[in-house]
Amino acid sequence: MNKTEGANILVVDDNEMNRDMLSRRLKRKKFSVLTAASGLEALDLVSKHEFNLILLDINMPGMNGIEALQEIRKKYSMSELPVIMVSARYQSEDIAWALENGANDYITKPVDFVIALARIKTQLSYAKVKDNVEECVTMDGLQTSDGIKIGEDFFHYRIEDKLGQGGMGIVYKAYDTRLERYVALKSIRDTNERLIKRLTQEARAIAQIKHPNIITVYDIGNTPLHYFVMEYIEGKTLDHFIKSGEVTPGIAVGIAQKIANALFTAHKSGVVHRDLKPANIIIDNDGEPHIMDFGLAKVAENEKLTKDNEIVGTPCYMAPEQIDVKRGKIDVQTDIYAAGAILYEMITGKPPFEIKGTKIHEVLWKVLQDEPVKPSDLQKDIPQELDDICLKALEKEQEKRFSNAHEMEQAIAKVYYQHFC
Repeated sequence: MNKTEGANILVVDDNEMNRDMLSRRLKRKKFSVLTAASGLEALDLVSKHEFNLILLDINMPGMNGIEALQEIRKKYSMSELPVIMVSARYQSEDIAWALENGANDYITKPVDFVIALARIKTQLSYAKVKDNVEECVTMDGLQTSDGIKIGEDFFHYRIEDKLGQGGMGIVYKAYDTRLERYVALKSIRDTNERLIKRLTQEARAIAQIKHPNIITVYDIGNTPLHYFVMEYIEGKTLDHFIKSGEVTPGIAVGIAQKIANALFTAHKSGVVHRDLKPANIIIDNDGEPHIMDFGLAKVAENEKLTKDNEIVGTPCYMAPEQIDVKRGKIDVQTDIYAAGAILYEMITGKPPFEIKGTKIHEVLWKVLQDEPVKPSDLQKDIPQELDDICLKALEKEQEKRFSNAHEMEQAIAKVYYQHFC
């Protein structure tokens, strides 16, 4: 397909007038256009159709544009699926925020269609050049950005599909032809020494731990590229599970209890996750949670790997000590805070401090200064004991939180048997 004329474009905007006007003008320019009124609707269309470019609004109810962008980037790189943000927010911080999260470009409203069209064609032209280069290199298979080809063998692992792409590498679904089982293979092409150390640390950290709710590492290698192989779990991430509306308080408490138990096992091995969040937890088809991506894990024997004073984590689930080093060191209490934030989101439908429509630095300030709203003020069927667990885990001062994940697990188990069993 000619990637400029006739390209498939998805227009996402909750304002019907904006959405229709932009789509009509694009159709006049011979583009094929579909529209979505929300971030969730956009993700559903992306899963069912092949698009060459997305025009994505930021301020939308439910899932906003940045959250939708983050989900898209888990599956598609910037070159595979260009995304241009279209928003009335014009401050430099807003634009930088979008670009840092994987946007290819940014257009401000009201839209100057001549300029917008030029930017759309530019992004599509970049994609066309990339496709032409890959066509010359990969005539006998679908090659990804790290050189691995879908449909071919990587050692004794047959690569079947690309599952996602994150900051540390690309994850594939593969079939182990020796042991006859499906696995997840994570690769990294980057030659940055510190990033390679983080990848290796991730594999070694998980390999130390044996727990049914922590994904197991099977293999690790560094030739012809750095990679490791781990347990493949069929299911969906907890963030998608929460958005589906299927998480009742009883289900949430059951999941939280198993997460706390898994964390206690990891902590006994000297491993702190540091970036625990719903997107790093897979719920399998039986409803069991599995913690993954210990890429930011701090192993006790190698505490100096991360640069001093570097903020590491995800704002909505970050403990105060991850933002301000004066608040304390990053330790098991940091994971307990994140587990509390996850439990809070599961029972209320939103994190303690939301990022929607808010600049990241404002969320960080809320984490440091504001107190979260009691869960029962947001959902009336939440028992007082569950309020207490969430708020204790989310204390600003580390010494006021649960002393360890086992203590948190016991408190959750008590609530489960009293109210949900």
